Amino acid sequence: MDDINIEEFKKEILKFFVTFSRLEYALKANGFFYEYRGDVHPDWKKFARKIKDELDTSSDTSLQEAIKFILENPPKKQVVKSGKLDWENIPESQGSEIENLFGYIRRIRNNLFHGEKFTKKLPEKFDRDLSLVKNALLILRKTVEFDEDISRAFWDSPIWNRFLESLLGK
Repeated sequence: MDDINIEEFKKEILKFFVTFSRLEYALKANGFFYEYRGDVHPDWKKFARKIKDELDTSSDTSLQEAIKFILENPPKKQVVKSGKLDWENIPESQGSEIENLFGYIRRIRNNLFHGEKFTKKLPEKFDRDLSLVKNALLILRKTVEFDEDISRAFWDSPIWNRFLESLLGK
C-alpha cells in the first residue's frame, strides 16, 4: 500500500467533487433541471443531448481517450447481495452513449461520496479508482467549455472563481 500516492488521490477527488458540484449548479442555473417530489435535480441527460455533437466531433485526443476509458471501464455499482453490500458491473441504461457516459460520471461521484471506496483496497483498485476520477474530471472540465452560458455560470462568482482557479487552474 506504500506505492499509492494518497496525496494525489485526495487532490484529484477534491477537484472532481468541486467541479462536479459547480457544474451541477451551472446546469440548474441555465435551465438544465427537473423537479421530482418537490426537489430540484440537474438534468444531466438534457445537457448530454445538448453537447452530444461537440463531444462526438471533438478533435481533443485527451477528451476522446477519457470518454473511451469510462465507457470501456465503467464504475461498478454498489448493490446488496444476500443482505451484504457488494459491487457489480451494471451497465447504464440512460439512452444514448453520451447519456450513459454522464450516468457513469454520476455513479463515480456517488461511489466516492456514498460508497465504500476506501476500505480493504488492493493497490490496483486504487489505480482504477484514480483513473476513473481523473478521466471523469477531464470530461467535466472540457464539457463546461462547450456551452458559453454554462461556462459563465461555472466560473462567474468572485469567491468560487478564486477558489476554482487556485484548485483547478484556468
